[in-house]
Amino acid sequence: MKAIIISGMPAVGKTTVSRQVAEKLKIPIVGGGDVLKEMAVEEGYTPGGEDWWDGGEGMKFLQQRKKSPDFDKEVDARLIQKTKKGDVVITSYPVP
Repeated sequence: MKAIIISGMPAVGKTTVSRQVAEKLKIPIVGGGDVLKEMAVEEGYTPGGEDWWDGGEGMKFLQQRKKSPDFDKEVDARLIQKTKKGDVVITSYPVP
């Protein structure tokens, strides 16, 4: 199997559904936020926990992200690479 992609706006239940699908199929789940945290680590940040985005370091990273559309393009490129490897559930939301 290549990948299952579940997309939608924030707070519609896509993560919940993605977790259920991944659990049923016994395959990993990767979210756009997971990829953003990978990128944050590469930039020298130390993300941790679901509420990291609301803290000072997370907010600083998000402000940096807002300055360039390249961040979201990079997230998409990395998610595409993960789908090419296959056997994964991807969850993310469309960027307007």
